[in-house]
Amino acid sequence: MGKLIVDQIQKPGGSTFTLPTTASAGGLISDASGNLSIGNFRPIPIEGNTIGMIVTSSAQANVYGSTGQWTSDGPGGQTYQARYVGNTITDTSSTPMAFNMLMGDGMPTGGSDRMFAYNRNGDIYRQCYYANNKRLGHMRQMQYYSDNTTDDYTGITMSVLPLRNTTGSTVTRTLPFYHSSDYSSYGGAAIGLYTPTNSVVYSAVQGGTWTQPYTYTSSTNNIAGTASISIPANTTVLVLFATSHNYQTTYRFMDTHFYYNLDTVIDGNVICDLRMLETLRTNRNTGNATNSVNIPAYYTQCATQYGDR
Repeated sequence: MGKLIVDQIQKPGGSTFTLPTTASAGGLISDASGNLSIGNFRPIPIEGNTIGMIVTSSAQANVYGSTGQWTSDGPGGQTYQARYVGNTITDTSSTPMAFNMLMGDGMPTGGSDRMFAYNRNGDIYRQCYYANNKRLGHMRQMQYYSDNTTDDYTGITMSVLPLRNTTGSTVTRTLPFYHSSDYSSYGGAAIGLYTPTNSVVYSAVQGGTWTQPYTYTSSTNNIAGTASISIPANTTVLVLFATSHNYQTTYRFMDTHFYYNLDTVIDGNVICDLRMLETLRTNRNTGNATNSVNIPAYYTQCATQYGDR
């Protein structure tokens, strides 16, 4: 039997294909001795018209009753306020609590403690919403709770939308959305923006900063808002959206949580980062604690699974 021994392949007039030598390149690889093997191959999502976000909801007080109010019994006994998500100066606990609940467990290092997410039949649990046009989310979704705790203690919905700037300079986009809110002291709604501080490639991210481009402190079923989002060159940012459910009548609450006109934001220069979306949907982060989140770990996990960029 004959053998063909090559380290490069080229068609006449075409460019040369060199066999990859690292597993991170995926598929067929060769080692220093020229031995071929199949690497850790994972299909890489191709960004285009498809957009998506991760969504989780919580009924909180309306499941736990008098011992489940956000004022005294959030994750780890911390106070949770949706209006402070992204504002880590005024409130250091609400942002990591929201992100941990979004990832499925408000107390990720707990034992038999409440998870504070997906605690009622019909809640959303780390679900990926996809769309291929302008709108993404849900509008006027009626929630039926078994308890009737109102005002500051209603349920919440959280989502994260990964946006990537593919250009070589900072871009700014106005992100339009609708949301519900129930507020007197602790509810409300907010947008938190996570921006890596050293973001040449995913694997280089070691830290980042939270900012709050939008907050809302009133009660409404459905109100429009906008947030100005700045994204550094060749960088993926995470948009964390937290909204509360507005009380209607006994046991009934309104949940609105969606973006619209996303074609004005995700326009080719800015894309929905599907690699990061899949990482957030599937990966677990053992570095998270009740009152802290290791966000850079999601970036390095993304590089490991889908390749660095």
